[in-house]
Order: sequence, then structure tokens, then C-alpha cells
Amino acid sequence: MQKILVSAAALMLLAACGTTSAPRQAQQGGQQQAPVEEVAISTDTGMQLARVDSIDGRVEVAYTCDSRNGKQKVRVMYGVKDGTLVVAQTLINNEPSPGLYRVLNDANGDTQNSYFGEGITWTTAKATPANVTKVNGNMLTQAGTDTVNGKQVQVDNILLKSCVLDKAATAKLNKK
Repeated sequence: MQKILVSAAALMLLAACGTTSAPRQAQQGGQQQAPVEEVAISTDTGMQLARVDSIDGRVEVAYTCDSRNGKQKVRVMYGVKDGTLVVAQTLINNEPSPGLYRVLNDANGDTQNSYFGEGITWTTAKATPANVTKVNGNMLTQAGTDTVNGKQVQVDNILLKSCVLDKAATAKLNKK
């Protein structure tokens, strides 16, 4: 399986319960105003991505997925903002992905959630903060190129697929 390159900032993304992708509002009277949600459009994909400068909380989910090398355990940390799942980060063999932001204009958004960042896409069954620990994942892909009929074309390389919720491991992750 291809390695997913990680920056130090991505490693801290959900551990710090926030991102630095959107500017913070100016402080008034010594208190900071609520974070501003921003919609960023990925220029190379046309995707509208949810961006927030902080999250209200997180939920962790464990899955078992199919990979080229057999079954693969995966943990995904989801960031929640204003009652919506807005960011995800996969953890495979203790290697975190970059921050993957919710795709707001997903053509299949009625049946799935999609998250994208740095050429990596994670999709799951339709989920909310209330049910994300009860629904299956789907697949993890990474953008790449391939030669088709002598031309370079962009393709999505499937890293993981058929990701099934691991209920017992998920319950342990969220035990408080």
C-alpha cells in the first residue's frame, strides 16, 4: 500500500482539536468571537470544502478495511463543529493522514460523506455526529496519474475499500 505523507501540522490537527486553515476573528473585550466557517474551493478539483478554525469536539471510529495486502485496521478521528462532521483524519499503522475536510458539494452527498485533503479522499456511509459510530466507512483513495492510450490521466488509487465498522474497537475508543 502506498504511504501517505504527513506533515507535523497534520499530526497535531485533531489532537489539538482545531485547525489553522481559517483566520481567527479579532478579539473584542478580551474575549474571542466564535470561529468563522469558510468554504474553500480546491482549485484543481472544483470541490467545496468545509473549513473551520476550531472544532467543538471529536469522535473516533475504528474500521476493518480490505487492502491489497489483506485486512487492514483503520482509525478515523472526526472533528465536529456546530453539530456537523467537518473534518476527518485517518490513522493507519500509527501514521495519520493530513486533515481531510468535508466535501460540501459531493454529488453523492445524500448517501455518503466525503472528506478531501492533499489528494486523499475518505468516504463513508451518510453519517452525523450522533450516528457516525454506527455506520460503515467506504474507501480511502489517493490521487495519482496513469497512462491510458498514451496519455497521462488523473486516477484515484484505491488504498482501502469495503471499510466495515468495528463496533467493539469503536466503543473502546470513545469510552469516557
